[in-house]
Amino acid sequence: MKNLNFIKWLLIGFIALTFGACSEEDKNNDPSDPTGPSGTLTFVQTEGADYEVTFTVEEAQNVNSFKFDFGDNTSETTTESSITHHYLEIGDFEVTVTLTGDDDATQITTNVSVTKIDVGEICSNEYYKYLTGGCDSEGKVWRLSNAYGSHGVGPADGEEAIWWQSEYDHWNGNNGEGFTMTESMTSRFTFSLIPNVMGVSATHQINNWQVDTEAEPFVDFQTSYSGESEYGFSVTEEEGKMYLSLNGGGYMSYYQEVDGAPASKYEIVALTETELYVRYLNVLNYNDGDGKNYRYLRFVQEDVVEEAPEEEIKDLEYRSISASFNGTMDVAVGDETLEFINEADIVTSFVEDPIDATTQVLLYTKNGTVDDVQVTLNHRMDLSTNNTFKLKVYFPSSNDYDTIDETAEAWKDTDGSLDAMVNVKLYDTKMGGNAWQTEAAIRVSSDLRDQWVEVEFNYSGHEVLNRDNGDVVWDDAATSDTYDKIIIQIGGEGHKQSGTFYIKDFELVETVN
Repeated sequence: MKNLNFIKWLLIGFIALTFGACSEEDKNNDPSDPTGPSGTLTFVQTEGADYEVTFTVEEAQNVNSFKFDFGDNTSETTTESSITHHYLEIGDFEVTVTLTGDDDATQITTNVSVTKIDVGEICSNEYYKYLTGGCDSEGKVWRLSNAYGSHGVGPADGEEAIWWQSEYDHWNGNNGEGFTMTESMTSRFTFSLIPNVMGVSATHQINNWQVDTEAEPFVDFQTSYSGESEYGFSVTEEEGKMYLSLNGGGYMSYYQEVDGAPASKYEIVALTETELYVRYLNVLNYNDGDGKNYRYLRFVQEDVVEEAPEEEIKDLEYRSISASFNGTMDVAVGDETLEFINEADIVTSFVEDPIDATTQVLLYTKNGTVDDVQVTLNHRMDLSTNNTFKLKVYFPSSNDYDTIDETAEAWKDTDGSLDAMVNVKLYDTKMGGNAWQTEAAIRVSSDLRDQWVEVEFNYSGHEVLNRDNGDVVWDDAATSDTYDKIIIQIGGEGHKQSGTFYIKDFELVETVN
Protein backbone atom coordinates (compact mmCIF):
# COMPACT_ATOMS: atom_id res chain seq x y z
CA MET A 1 0.00 0.00 0.00
CA LYS A 2 2.84 2.37 0.81
CA ASN A 3 4.32 1.73 -2.64
CA LEU A 4 0.97 2.54 -4.26
CA ASN A 5 0.71 5.83 -2.30
CA PHE A 6 4.24 6.73 -3.32
CA ILE A 7 3.45 6.12 -7.00
CA LYS A 8 0.22 8.14 -6.68
CA TRP A 9 2.03 11.19 -5.27
CA LEU A 10 4.78 10.82 -7.85
CA LEU A 11 2.22 10.98 -10.67
CA ILE A 12 0.50 14.00 -9.11
CA GLY A 13 3.84 15.82 -8.89
CA PHE A 14 4.70 15.00 -12.50
CA ILE A 15 1.34 16.31 -13.73
CA ALA A 16 1.72 19.50 -11.69
CA LEU A 17 5.22 20.05 -13.04
CA THR A 18 4.12 19.45 -16.62
CA PHE A 19 1.18 21.85 -16.54
CA GLY A 20 2.99 24.41 -14.43
CA ALA A 21 5.94 24.72 -16.82
CA CYS A 22 4.21 26.99 -19.36
CA SER A 23 6.57 29.40 -21.06
CA GLU A 24 6.36 33.14 -20.56
CA GLU A 25 5.30 33.43 -24.21
CA ASP A 26 2.40 31.02 -23.59
CA LYS A 27 1.39 33.09 -20.58
CA ASN A 28 1.47 36.35 -22.51
CA ASN A 29 -0.66 34.95 -25.35
CA ASP A 30 -3.10 33.28 -23.00
CA PRO A 31 -6.35 35.29 -22.98
CA SER A 32 -7.00 34.06 -19.45
CA ASP A 33 -3.82 35.75 -18.22
CA PRO A 34 -5.15 38.63 -16.07
CA THR A 35 -2.00 40.73 -16.54
CA GLY A 36 -1.78 40.67 -20.37
CA PRO A 37 -3.83 42.70 -22.88
CA SER A 38 -7.13 41.07 -23.84
CA GLY A 39 -10.50 41.78 -25.42
CA THR A 40 -13.17 40.53 -27.83
CA LEU A 41 -13.40 41.94 -31.36
CA THR A 42 -16.88 42.68 -32.72
CA PHE A 43 -18.16 44.77 -35.63
CA VAL A 44 -21.35 46.37 -36.91
CA GLN A 45 -21.98 47.24 -40.58
CA THR A 46 -24.24 50.15 -41.46
CA GLU A 47 -27.56 48.95 -42.85
CA GLY A 48 -27.70 49.45 -46.61
CA ALA A 49 -24.07 50.56 -46.65
CA ASP A 50 -22.02 47.60 -45.48
CA TYR A 51 -18.77 49.28 -46.61
CA GLU A 52 -19.04 51.41 -43.43
CA VAL A 53 -17.97 49.17 -40.57
CA THR A 54 -17.52 50.01 -36.90
CA PHE A 55 -15.09 47.70 -35.11
CA THR A 56 -15.06 47.50 -31.32
CA VAL A 57 -12.79 45.68 -28.89
CA GLU A 58 -15.19 44.85 -26.10
CA GLU A 59 -14.13 44.19 -22.51
CA ALA A 60 -10.62 45.46 -23.27
CA GLN A 61 -8.27 44.86 -20.36
CA ASN A 62 -4.68 46.08 -19.82
CA VAL A 63 -4.53 47.67 -23.29
CA ASN A 64 -2.55 50.85 -23.99
CA SER A 65 -3.10 51.01 -27.75
CA PHE A 66 -5.10 49.31 -30.51
CA LYS A 67 -3.68 48.81 -34.00
CA PHE A 68 -6.50 48.02 -36.44
CA ASP A 69 -5.36 46.32 -39.68
CA PHE A 70 -8.45 46.38 -41.88
CA GLY A 71 -7.30 43.80 -44.43
CA ASP A 72 -7.34 46.27 -47.35
CA ASN A 73 -3.76 47.54 -47.00
CA THR A 74 -4.82 50.21 -44.54
CA SER A 75 -4.36 50.38 -40.80
CA GLU A 76 -4.68 52.81 -37.93
CA THR A 77 -3.29 52.90 -34.40
CA THR A 78 -5.35 54.52 -31.67
CA THR A 79 -5.91 54.54 -27.93
CA GLU A 80 -9.66 54.17 -28.50
CA SER A 81 -11.24 50.70 -28.48
CA SER A 82 -13.72 51.52 -31.26
CA ILE A 83 -13.15 52.79 -34.79
CA THR A 84 -15.18 53.23 -37.99
CA HIS A 85 -13.66 52.28 -41.36
CA HIS A 86 -14.84 52.84 -44.96
CA TYR A 87 -13.93 50.10 -47.43
CA LEU A 88 -13.25 51.09 -51.03
CA GLU A 89 -13.42 47.56 -52.43
CA ILE A 90 -15.93 44.72 -52.54
CA GLY A 91 -14.68 41.50 -51.00
CA ASP A 92 -13.88 39.52 -47.86
CA PHE A 93 -11.37 41.04 -45.46
CA GLU A 94 -9.54 39.58 -42.49
CA VAL A 95 -9.30 42.24 -39.79
CA THR A 96 -6.57 41.98 -37.16
CA VAL A 97 -6.30 44.13 -34.06
CA THR A 98 -3.02 44.21 -32.14
CA LEU A 99 -3.57 44.92 -28.47
CA THR A 100 -0.46 46.39 -26.87
CA GLY A 101 0.01 46.48 -23.11
CA ASP A 102 2.84 47.54 -20.84
CA ASP A 103 5.10 44.57 -21.51
CA ASP A 104 3.50 42.49 -24.25
CA ALA A 105 0.99 42.36 -27.08
CA THR A 106 -1.60 40.00 -28.48
CA GLN A 107 -3.73 39.85 -31.62
CA ILE A 108 -7.42 39.19 -32.18
CA THR A 109 -9.04 38.72 -35.59
CA THR A 110 -12.37 38.63 -37.36
CA ASN A 111 -13.65 38.53 -40.95
CA VAL A 112 -15.95 41.00 -42.66
CA SER A 113 -17.66 40.84 -46.08
CA VAL A 114 -18.36 43.97 -48.12
CA THR A 115 -20.92 43.73 -50.92
CA LYS A 116 -21.15 47.34 -52.09
CA ILE A 117 -18.98 50.47 -52.08
CA ASP A 118 -19.59 54.21 -52.19
CA VAL A 119 -16.46 56.18 -52.95
CA GLY A 120 -18.22 59.47 -53.53
CA GLU A 121 -16.87 60.97 -50.32
CA ILE A 122 -13.32 59.97 -51.21
CA CYS A 123 -13.60 61.04 -54.84
CA SER A 124 -14.79 64.51 -53.87
CA ASN A 125 -12.20 64.97 -51.12
CA GLU A 126 -9.78 67.78 -52.06
CA TYR A 127 -6.74 66.10 -50.48
CA TYR A 128 -7.31 62.83 -52.32
CA LYS A 129 -7.89 64.68 -55.60
CA TYR A 130 -4.68 66.68 -55.31
CA LEU A 131 -2.71 63.61 -54.26
CA THR A 132 -4.06 61.12 -56.82
CA GLY A 133 -5.74 63.13 -59.56
CA GLY A 134 -9.15 61.82 -58.47
CA CYS A 135 -11.16 58.67 -59.06
CA ASP A 136 -11.10 59.07 -62.85
CA SER A 137 -7.30 59.34 -62.92
CA GLU A 138 -4.80 56.53 -63.31
CA GLY A 139 -2.79 58.20 -60.57
CA LYS A 140 -0.32 61.04 -60.03
CA VAL A 141 3.44 60.60 -59.89
CA TRP A 142 5.52 62.42 -57.27
CA ARG A 143 9.26 62.77 -56.68
CA LEU A 144 11.49 64.32 -54.03
CA SER A 145 12.05 68.01 -54.66
CA ASN A 146 15.53 69.45 -55.09
CA ALA A 147 14.57 73.09 -54.64
CA TYR A 148 15.66 75.27 -51.73
CA GLY A 149 14.06 73.95 -48.55
CA SER A 150 13.24 70.51 -49.93
CA HIS A 151 14.63 69.18 -46.64
CA GLY A 152 14.39 71.05 -43.37
CA VAL A 153 14.34 70.86 -39.58
CA GLY A 154 12.32 72.85 -37.07
CA PRO A 155 11.18 72.80 -33.43
CA ALA A 156 8.37 70.55 -32.20
CA ASP A 157 6.40 73.57 -31.00
CA GLY A 158 6.84 75.52 -34.25
CA GLU A 159 5.21 75.61 -37.67
CA GLU A 160 8.25 76.13 -39.92
CA ALA A 161 11.68 74.67 -40.63
CA ILE A 162 13.44 77.57 -38.94
CA TRP A 163 16.50 75.67 -37.72
CA TRP A 164 17.84 74.52 -41.07
CA GLN A 165 16.79 74.26 -44.72
CA SER A 166 18.63 72.61 -47.59
CA GLU A 167 20.06 74.60 -50.45
CA TYR A 168 19.04 74.21 -54.09
CA ASP A 169 20.33 70.91 -55.54
CA HIS A 170 21.13 69.65 -52.05
CA TRP A 171 20.65 65.99 -52.96
CA ASN A 172 22.91 66.29 -56.00
CA GLY A 173 25.93 67.54 -54.06
CA ASN A 174 25.26 71.17 -53.12
CA ASN A 175 25.49 70.41 -49.42
CA GLY A 176 29.08 71.08 -48.38
CA GLU A 177 29.54 67.48 -47.25
CA GLY A 178 30.21 66.10 -50.73
CA PHE A 179 27.51 63.42 -50.73
CA THR A 180 25.26 62.83 -53.75
CA MET A 181 21.94 60.97 -53.91
CA THR A 182 21.63 60.85 -57.71
CA GLU A 183 20.04 57.39 -57.86
CA SER A 184 17.56 58.19 -55.09
CA MET A 185 16.42 61.26 -56.98
CA THR A 186 15.07 58.98 -59.73
CA SER A 187 12.56 57.40 -57.32
CA ARG A 188 8.91 57.89 -58.23
CA PHE A 189 5.75 57.46 -56.14
CA THR A 190 2.38 56.98 -57.85
CA PHE A 191 -0.76 57.57 -55.78
CA SER A 192 -4.04 56.15 -57.07
CA LEU A 193 -7.52 55.46 -55.73
CA ILE A 194 -9.80 52.40 -55.67
CA PRO A 195 -7.83 50.78 -54.26
CA ASN A 196 -5.86 53.49 -52.47
CA VAL A 197 -2.30 52.43 -53.24
CA MET A 198 1.06 54.20 -53.53
CA GLY A 199 3.17 52.43 -56.13
CA VAL A 200 6.95 52.71 -55.73
CA SER A 201 9.54 52.77 -58.50
CA ALA A 202 12.93 53.02 -56.80
CA THR A 203 16.40 51.49 -56.84
CA HIS A 204 17.89 53.53 -53.97
CA GLN A 205 16.85 55.43 -50.86
CA ILE A 206 18.25 58.21 -48.68
CA ASN A 207 18.91 57.19 -45.08
CA ASN A 208 19.04 59.44 -42.06
CA TRP A 209 22.52 59.16 -40.55
CA GLN A 210 21.12 57.78 -37.28
CA VAL A 211 20.04 54.56 -39.03
CA ASP A 212 23.71 53.49 -38.90
CA THR A 213 25.45 54.00 -35.57
CA GLU A 214 28.80 54.08 -37.42
CA ALA A 215 27.73 56.89 -39.77
CA GLU A 216 29.24 60.36 -39.52
CA PRO A 217 26.88 62.57 -37.49
CA PHE A 218 24.44 64.63 -39.57
CA VAL A 219 25.71 63.17 -42.87
CA ASP A 220 22.90 61.22 -44.53
CA PHE A 221 23.81 58.37 -46.86
CA GLN A 222 22.38 56.38 -49.76
CA THR A 223 21.70 52.64 -50.01
CA SER A 224 19.71 50.29 -52.22
CA TYR A 225 15.95 50.60 -51.79
CA SER A 226 14.75 48.13 -49.13
CA GLY A 227 10.99 48.72 -49.19
CA GLU A 228 8.03 47.21 -51.03
CA SER A 229 6.74 47.93 -54.53
CA GLU A 230 3.47 49.36 -53.21
CA TYR A 231 1.82 50.46 -49.98
CA GLY A 232 -1.73 51.21 -49.02
CA PHE A 233 -2.35 54.77 -47.85
CA SER A 234 -4.98 56.94 -46.23
CA VAL A 235 -5.57 60.62 -45.56
CA THR A 236 -7.07 61.38 -42.17
CA GLU A 237 -7.84 64.41 -40.03
CA GLU A 238 -6.75 64.50 -36.41
CA GLU A 239 -7.28 67.49 -34.15
CA GLY A 240 -7.63 69.84 -37.10
CA LYS A 241 -4.49 68.57 -38.89
CA MET A 242 -4.36 66.40 -42.01
CA TYR A 243 -2.12 63.33 -42.18
CA LEU A 244 -0.90 61.06 -44.95
CA SER A 245 -0.30 57.56 -43.56
CA LEU A 246 1.55 54.85 -45.48
CA ASN A 247 0.70 51.36 -44.29
CA GLY A 248 3.09 48.57 -43.47
CA GLY A 249 6.06 50.83 -42.72
CA GLY A 250 6.00 52.61 -46.09
CA TYR A 251 8.12 55.70 -46.76
CA MET A 252 8.96 58.12 -49.55
CA SER A 253 12.63 58.56 -50.57
CA TYR A 254 13.92 59.40 -47.07
CA TYR A 255 14.19 56.60 -44.52
CA GLN A 256 14.33 57.29 -40.80
CA GLU A 257 13.23 55.23 -37.84
CA VAL A 258 11.23 56.94 -35.11
CA ASP A 259 10.45 55.06 -31.91
CA GLY A 260 11.79 51.88 -33.49
CA ALA A 261 9.71 51.97 -36.68
CA PRO A 262 9.96 53.71 -40.08
CA ALA A 263 8.51 57.23 -40.20
CA SER A 264 5.34 56.44 -42.16
CA LYS A 265 2.84 59.01 -40.92
CA TYR A 266 3.33 62.47 -42.41
CA GLU A 267 1.55 65.62 -41.37
CA ILE A 268 0.51 67.48 -44.53
CA VAL A 269 1.86 71.02 -44.29
CA ALA A 270 0.81 71.97 -47.83
CA LEU A 271 -0.78 70.10 -50.75
CA THR A 272 -1.49 71.58 -54.18
CA GLU A 273 -1.71 70.26 -57.72
CA THR A 274 2.08 70.19 -57.94
CA GLU A 275 3.47 70.24 -54.40
CA LEU A 276 3.28 67.87 -51.40
CA TYR A 277 5.02 69.33 -48.35
CA VAL A 278 5.04 67.11 -45.25
CA ARG A 279 6.69 66.79 -41.88
CA TYR A 280 7.00 64.25 -39.09
CA LEU A 281 8.24 64.24 -35.50
CA ASN A 282 11.70 62.75 -35.14
CA VAL A 283 14.84 62.82 -33.02
CA LEU A 284 17.41 65.19 -34.50
CA ASN A 285 20.36 63.63 -32.67
CA TYR A 286 19.98 60.53 -30.50
CA ASN A 287 23.10 61.61 -28.57
CA ASP A 288 21.07 64.50 -27.18
CA GLY A 289 18.28 62.29 -25.81
CA ASP A 290 14.84 61.51 -27.17
CA GLY A 291 13.44 65.04 -27.44
CA LYS A 292 11.33 65.39 -30.60
CA ASN A 293 11.39 67.97 -33.38
CA TYR A 294 10.05 68.19 -36.94
CA ARG A 295 11.74 67.00 -40.12
CA TYR A 296 10.30 68.50 -43.32
CA LEU A 297 10.27 66.95 -46.80
CA ARG A 298 8.97 68.46 -50.04
CA PHE A 299 7.77 66.44 -53.03
CA VAL A 300 6.67 67.73 -56.43
CA GLN A 301 4.88 66.37 -59.48
CA GLU A 302 7.15 64.35 -61.73
CA ASP A 303 7.20 66.90 -64.58
CA VAL A 304 7.83 70.01 -62.45
CA VAL A 305 10.99 71.83 -63.55
CA GLU A 306 13.01 73.25 -60.66
CA GLU A 307 15.46 75.87 -61.83
CA ALA A 308 18.30 77.30 -59.79
CA PRO A 309 17.10 80.42 -57.95
CA GLU A 310 18.62 83.78 -58.67
CA GLU A 311 21.27 84.53 -56.09
CA GLU A 312 20.14 87.07 -53.52
CA ILE A 313 22.75 89.72 -52.99
CA LYS A 314 22.27 91.57 -49.74
CA ASP A 315 23.61 95.09 -49.40
CA LEU A 316 26.84 95.51 -47.46
CA GLU A 317 26.20 98.34 -45.03
CA TYR A 318 26.23 99.44 -41.42
CA ARG A 319 22.93 99.33 -39.56
CA SER A 320 22.41 99.79 -35.84
CA ILE A 321 21.43 96.58 -34.03
CA SER A 322 19.85 96.34 -30.56
CA ALA A 323 17.60 94.00 -28.59
CA SER A 324 16.49 94.74 -25.01
CA PHE A 325 14.94 91.28 -24.34
CA ASN A 326 12.54 93.17 -22.09
CA GLY A 327 9.49 90.96 -22.69
CA THR A 328 10.17 90.58 -26.42
CA MET A 329 12.50 88.79 -28.84
CA ASP A 330 12.35 91.78 -31.20
CA VAL A 331 15.61 93.24 -32.47
CA ALA A 332 15.80 96.71 -33.99
CA VAL A 333 17.98 96.67 -37.11
CA GLY A 334 18.23 100.13 -38.58
CA ASP A 335 14.66 101.16 -39.35
CA GLU A 336 13.24 97.61 -39.41
CA THR A 337 12.26 95.16 -36.68
CA LEU A 338 13.38 91.53 -36.83
CA GLU A 339 13.14 88.74 -34.25
CA PHE A 340 15.50 86.40 -32.43
CA ILE A 341 14.45 82.74 -32.64
CA ASN A 342 15.42 79.65 -30.63
CA GLU A 343 17.52 76.80 -32.03
CA ALA A 344 17.54 73.13 -30.96
CA ASP A 345 16.56 72.25 -27.38
CA ILE A 346 16.87 75.67 -25.79
CA VAL A 347 13.90 76.87 -23.74
CA THR A 348 13.35 80.61 -23.32
CA SER A 349 10.81 82.70 -21.48
CA PHE A 350 10.48 86.19 -20.06
CA VAL A 351 10.78 86.61 -16.30
CA GLU A 352 11.37 89.34 -13.76
CA ASP A 353 14.89 90.71 -13.69
CA PRO A 354 16.54 88.84 -10.76
CA ILE A 355 17.76 92.20 -9.41
CA ASP A 356 15.22 94.75 -10.71
CA ALA A 357 11.67 93.34 -10.53
CA THR A 358 10.28 96.28 -12.52
CA THR A 359 11.63 94.93 -15.82
CA GLN A 360 11.62 91.64 -17.66
CA VAL A 361 14.60 89.78 -19.08
CA LEU A 362 15.11 86.64 -21.13
CA LEU A 363 15.48 83.41 -19.18
CA TYR A 364 17.77 81.19 -21.27
CA THR A 365 17.79 77.45 -20.43
CA LYS A 366 20.43 75.33 -22.15
CA ASN A 367 19.56 71.65 -22.63
CA GLY A 368 21.34 70.28 -25.72
CA THR A 369 24.60 70.46 -27.63
CA VAL A 370 23.89 73.39 -29.97
CA ASP A 371 21.34 75.57 -28.16
CA ASP A 372 21.26 79.28 -29.02
CA VAL A 373 19.13 82.26 -30.00
CA GLN A 374 19.72 83.74 -33.45
CA VAL A 375 18.58 86.33 -35.94
CA THR A 376 19.09 86.47 -39.70
CA LEU A 377 19.59 89.97 -41.09
CA ASN A 378 18.47 91.46 -44.39
CA HIS A 379 21.90 92.94 -45.01
CA ARG A 380 25.56 91.97 -44.79
CA MET A 381 27.19 93.65 -41.83
CA ASP A 382 29.82 96.29 -42.53
CA LEU A 383 32.00 95.98 -39.43
CA SER A 384 34.79 98.25 -40.63
CA THR A 385 33.87 101.07 -38.22
CA ASN A 386 31.43 99.61 -35.71
CA ASN A 387 32.63 96.14 -34.78
CA THR A 388 31.95 95.59 -31.07
CA PHE A 389 28.88 93.89 -29.63
CA LYS A 390 27.79 94.14 -25.98
CA LEU A 391 25.49 91.93 -23.92
CA LYS A 392 24.50 91.84 -20.26
CA VAL A 393 24.47 88.36 -18.74
CA TYR A 394 23.56 86.99 -15.30
CA PHE A 395 25.32 83.73 -14.35
CA PRO A 396 23.48 82.06 -11.39
CA SER A 397 25.65 80.32 -8.81
CA SER A 398 22.97 77.62 -8.59
CA ASN A 399 24.12 76.11 -11.89
CA ASP A 400 26.32 73.02 -11.81
CA TYR A 401 29.53 74.20 -13.47
CA ASP A 402 31.60 71.18 -12.40
CA THR A 403 29.99 67.97 -13.67
CA ILE A 404 31.46 66.78 -16.97
CA ASP A 405 29.32 65.26 -19.72
CA GLU A 406 31.23 62.07 -20.54
CA THR A 407 29.33 61.76 -23.84
CA ALA A 408 30.30 65.25 -25.06
CA GLU A 409 31.16 65.69 -28.73
CA ALA A 410 34.76 65.95 -29.93
CA TRP A 411 34.05 69.52 -31.15
CA LYS A 412 32.97 70.78 -27.71
CA ASP A 413 34.33 74.18 -26.65
CA THR A 414 34.63 73.35 -22.93
CA ASP A 415 35.99 70.32 -21.07
CA GLY A 416 32.46 68.92 -21.28
CA SER A 417 31.10 70.87 -18.34
CA LEU A 418 28.74 73.84 -18.27
CA ASP A 419 30.72 77.09 -18.49
CA ALA A 420 29.86 80.65 -17.46
CA MET A 421 30.61 81.70 -21.03
CA VAL A 422 28.92 83.59 -23.85
CA ASN A 423 29.68 82.83 -27.46
CA VAL A 424 28.68 85.34 -30.16
CA LYS A 425 28.93 83.96 -33.69
CA LEU A 426 28.55 85.65 -37.04
CA TYR A 427 27.35 83.43 -39.91
CA ASP A 428 27.35 83.68 -43.68
CA THR A 429 23.94 82.23 -44.63
CA LYS A 430 25.05 81.66 -48.24
CA MET A 431 27.06 78.77 -46.82
CA GLY A 432 23.79 77.04 -45.96
CA GLY A 433 24.21 74.14 -43.54
CA ASN A 434 27.99 74.65 -43.55
CA ALA A 435 27.96 78.21 -42.26
CA TRP A 436 29.63 76.89 -39.09
CA GLN A 437 32.82 76.32 -41.08
CA THR A 438 33.46 80.04 -41.68
CA GLU A 439 31.81 81.44 -38.55
CA ALA A 440 33.41 84.37 -36.78
CA ALA A 441 33.11 83.36 -33.12
CA ILE A 442 34.25 85.17 -29.97
CA ARG A 443 33.92 83.54 -26.54
CA VAL A 444 33.91 85.53 -23.31
CA SER A 445 33.88 83.92 -19.84
CA SER A 446 33.26 85.39 -16.40
CA ASP A 447 33.99 84.39 -12.80
CA LEU A 448 31.23 86.66 -11.46
CA ARG A 449 28.00 85.10 -10.18
CA ASP A 450 24.54 86.33 -9.22
CA GLN A 451 25.02 89.79 -10.72
CA TRP A 452 24.74 91.42 -14.11
CA VAL A 453 27.93 91.30 -16.13
CA GLU A 454 28.41 93.31 -19.32
CA VAL A 455 30.54 91.37 -21.80
CA GLU A 456 32.05 92.69 -25.03
CA PHE A 457 32.85 91.01 -28.33
CA ASN A 458 35.32 93.05 -30.36
CA TYR A 459 35.82 91.81 -33.92
CA SER A 460 38.52 94.35 -34.81
CA GLY A 461 41.70 92.38 -35.49
CA HIS A 462 39.94 89.04 -34.85
CA GLU A 463 41.30 86.28 -37.11
CA VAL A 464 38.76 83.83 -38.50
CA LEU A 465 39.86 80.28 -39.34
CA ASN A 466 37.83 77.70 -41.21
CA ARG A 467 36.66 75.19 -38.57
CA ASP A 468 36.76 72.36 -41.07
CA ASN A 469 40.21 72.71 -42.66
CA GLY A 470 41.98 75.42 -40.62
CA ASP A 471 42.45 77.82 -43.56
CA VAL A 472 42.32 81.56 -42.90
CA VAL A 473 38.91 82.97 -43.79
CA TRP A 474 39.57 86.55 -42.64
CA ASP A 475 42.79 88.02 -41.27
CA ASP A 476 40.62 90.66 -39.62
CA ALA A 477 36.89 90.04 -39.12
CA ALA A 478 36.32 93.79 -39.23
CA THR A 479 37.14 93.67 -42.96
CA SER A 480 34.63 90.86 -43.66
CA ASP A 481 31.80 91.37 -46.13
CA THR A 482 29.77 88.14 -45.88
CA TYR A 483 28.19 87.87 -42.42
CA ASP A 484 24.41 88.31 -42.19
CA LYS A 485 23.40 86.26 -39.17
CA ILE A 486 24.02 86.66 -35.41
CA ILE A 487 23.99 83.79 -32.91
CA ILE A 488 24.13 84.11 -29.12
CA GLN A 489 25.12 80.93 -27.30
CA ILE A 490 25.61 80.52 -23.55
CA GLY A 491 27.10 77.71 -21.48
CA GLY A 492 29.20 76.16 -24.21
CA GLU A 493 28.43 73.80 -27.09
CA GLY A 494 29.06 70.14 -27.84
CA HIS A 495 27.90 68.94 -24.40
CA LYS A 496 24.51 68.28 -22.83
CA GLN A 497 25.03 69.79 -19.38
CA SER A 498 22.00 71.98 -18.72
CA GLY A 499 21.98 75.40 -17.13
CA THR A 500 19.91 78.55 -16.69
CA PHE A 501 21.04 82.10 -17.48
CA TYR A 502 19.52 85.56 -17.91
CA ILE A 503 20.32 88.04 -20.68
CA LYS A 504 19.35 91.58 -21.66
CA ASP A 505 20.53 94.65 -23.61
CA PHE A 506 22.29 93.23 -26.67
CA GLU A 507 23.67 95.84 -29.08
CA LEU A 508 26.21 96.65 -31.76
CA VAL A 509 28.11 99.52 -30.21
CA GLU A 510 28.40 102.67 -32.30
CA THR A 511 31.85 104.20 -32.47
CA VAL A 512 31.94 107.77 -31.24
CA ASN A 513 34.03 110.01 -33.52
